[in-house]
Amino acid sequence: VLAGAEPTRDLLRELQAYSRIRGLLAPVGDRQDTAHHLARAAAEVLDADFAMILPEPGADLAIAQPRWAPSRRDGLEEAAALIVGALPADVLVIQDAHDAPLPAPLSPEDGMVAIMLVPLTSQGFLLAAHSSTRPRGFTSMDVDLGSLLAEAASVSLASADTADTLDRHVERVRWQLRRDPQTGLPDRRAWEEALAATAQGAVISVGLGPGDTDGRLAQIVGAVLQRHATDTDLVARTTAAEFGILLRDVTDDRAADVASVIRERLGELRQPDGSPIAMAWAATPEVANVTDAWRVAMGRMLGG
Repeated sequence: VLAGAEPTRDLLRELQAYSRIRGLLAPVGDRQDTAHHLARAAAEVLDADFAMILPEPGADLAIAQPRWAPSRRDGLEEAAALIVGALPADVLVIQDAHDAPLPAPLSPEDGMVAIMLVPLTSQGFLLAAHSSTRPRGFTSMDVDLGSLLAEAASVSLASADTADTLDRHVERVRWQLRRDPQTGLPDRRAWEEALAATAQGAVISVGLGPGDTDGRLAQIVGAVLQRHATDTDLVARTTAAEFGILLRDVTDDRAADVASVIRERLGELRQPDGSPIAMAWAATPEVANVTDAWRVAMGRMLGG
């Protein structure tokens, strides 16, 4: 519902607004970042003192408040839930907030003068408001712009959702590409990346020797190592017959303790030739970095 006569259209403002809305079709990050970007753009395009987007019922609110802020921010979620329950099918403009007052903190008593409410295709809404700081109403051009803003917001939010889904799929595939298929542990590439990103700590090398053709021994040893790793440790299968354990930010004594516990837990396990599972470790600052610690530990392990 729109009351009042339409003023002379400002063609320059109209052109700038259409161009601005056109640029909103692409997301600018994840769903929440996109929603906040859209709220700021809505406030700008409609010259509103306050704008709020609820992408969907129960979602986080995106708010722009260039000239007015609600007295109680914590009450906006409850107000949004009530608005969703009475959401109109089309654009609703309330030129005098007293005619159809919204719940606090968006009521006339809070400073609301005129309100535009536009439904989104995602069952959320865009709300723009003028306040008592600059009391005025919405024009018919504002209504047209509000409708276009809602359409652009719906497209942009849907695109952000799709991008988030694709990002998760990409991350899952990248995770799988860095996993050893037999043990499920990180592989050599993931191991080397972790070493490059770690400033100090210790590395324990564990060797199975050749001959584990079916990978059964590797699966058992990998499970034992993983079971005794902490959240900050990394256990990886660095080659077909070797494992590495990266202990981040630990002392020599801590590395020795962990190696002793692992050796004990491996117990009676033997390499295919009957010899014990090989193990050695090295740590910073004995060596310059954890990559060098790995090389030293490997040399000690292979040297017996």
